[in-house]
Amino acid sequence: MFAKRAAAKEAYDALSDEEKTRYAKRNLEYATVKLLEQENVVFLQWKKPAYLENYRQPTSFALQLLQEHPGTDFVVDARNGFEDDARDVEWGFRYLLPEMSKTSCRFV
Repeated sequence: MFAKRAAAKEAYDALSDEEKTRYAKRNLEYATVKLLEQENVVFLQWKKPAYLENYRQPTSFALQLLQEHPGTDFVVDARNGFEDDARDVEWGFRYLLPEMSKTSCRFV
């Protein structure tokens, strides 16, 4: 697991600044997800309520960034659109949280 993270970090470090910006940020219809390198934070900001794939896609990208950047924590701004959906809550407990627990993220 750590070898995989180290390889991902090495590949990321080899990118140009422009490639890093494009790689580490996704501005989606329902949310913006970005890596704030200086703060060691993955930031997810919801724009409007999202369900199923519209919820899982940005959240999964945030998870990917946490996996690729050891020592990074997770900040969520849910003021503009987070609503619980039973299917997404179940997905969160069955998939997202167990996968997040495998990262070095310690604060959400």
